[in-house]
Amino acid sequence: MKFSTLASLISVVVLFSTAIAFADHSININTADKAALVTLTGIGEVKAQAIIDYRTEHGPYASIEDIQNVSGIGPATYDSIKDHITVQGGNSTAPSPPPAGGPSPVPSPSPGQVSPPPPSSPQAAAPSLSGFVVDGGSDRIVIVGADVEFSAREYDSSKKVVENVGFLWNFGDGSTAQGASVVHRFAYPGRYAVVVTGIKDNLLASDRFTVTAEPAELSIRVLPDGGVEIENLAERDVDLSRWSINSAGQRFALPNNSLLLARQAMRISPDTLRFYASDSTELDFPNGTLAFRAEDDIPEAPTFPPTPSSVPPAVEGTRKTEGVQKISDDAEIDQAGEARGQELVATSSGVALAAAAASGSWMWWLGAFGLAAIAAGAVALARRFGRGEWNIVEE
Repeated sequence: MKFSTLASLISVVVLFSTAIAFADHSININTADKAALVTLTGIGEVKAQAIIDYRTEHGPYASIEDIQNVSGIGPATYDSIKDHITVQGGNSTAPSPPPAGGPSPVPSPSPGQVSPPPPSSPQAAAPSLSGFVVDGGSDRIVIVGADVEFSAREYDSSKKVVENVGFLWNFGDGSTAQGASVVHRFAYPGRYAVVVTGIKDNLLASDRFTVTAEPAELSIRVLPDGGVEIENLAERDVDLSRWSINSAGQRFALPNNSLLLARQAMRISPDTLRFYASDSTELDFPNGTLAFRAEDDIPEAPTFPPTPSSVPPAVEGTRKTEGVQKISDDAEIDQAGEARGQELVATSSGVALAAAAASGSWMWWLGAFGLAAIAAGAVALARRFGRGEWNIVEE
């Protein structure tokens, strides 16, 4: 009986001592070097270096489960080493995993221990959300003076969106903003490093990208039908979302995703504008400040040279008799004589008509024949007088 009791006590002491010895040999994966890591079952030099590289890039391991994020360490390897690793300070055993949905514990090395190298992210002094990724977008080109919207999200290791995350933006020009979606305007041309940091439960993760701010190369013209033409003079596409066209107190806002291709023009009709553009039309930034004034493109009335006349110029007429050109005096005399004869006939006819009205019809006919004879004789005399055709009788 005494022997059995003594054996039981010895067994308990041995088991307790083994547990203590086992715990004393747990390896802190946040501080261990390659020589210590290769003593773990299934961990060679390549995997040991991968464990060190991962904590250098992403910061300290928040829990022992995070070692599964290292390339080459799968579930089988993790099961063989999970009882021999720790993330706590000193030679403590591996902590129990946090409850489902709860935050991961923050690693805090014990006094006297060497802290791990800082992460390479912009927030080097702050711990990282291990296994979480912040996405603030890619590099982009924006227009100086135009409002630009920036949005960020945070994802976990399974690519699911993490909720209730605070975001802090640094735009590289001395200004900052807070929120998942913010609007910023760069006042000067240049290249800016934009950093967005996700904050959750005092743990941080960051993303960085480059923004190039360039002056706008646009022009706006008023079309003859009252429409507007916006031309992109640059060699790249331009996003005119939420820009506005203002004319005589009337405003048209360009909708979202209004992309204007490089070296192309956007023509907007009066039906779309819902007004006719005037010479005071202007293109404004989304915040309402003036960007460009319109150029009046209404064509002037065309001018044409005088049409030449189809009537040929008058040519002075001449008469030729027997090859000798006579002066036009004879023609003037002839025309004058004929005119006097015609006037005499007209006068005689008027007198005859008056006489016919006063007397009978037989008297009218008699007078008419008489007057006709007199008129014919007068015309003949006038022609002979004008031409000088007189017979000279020599005695």
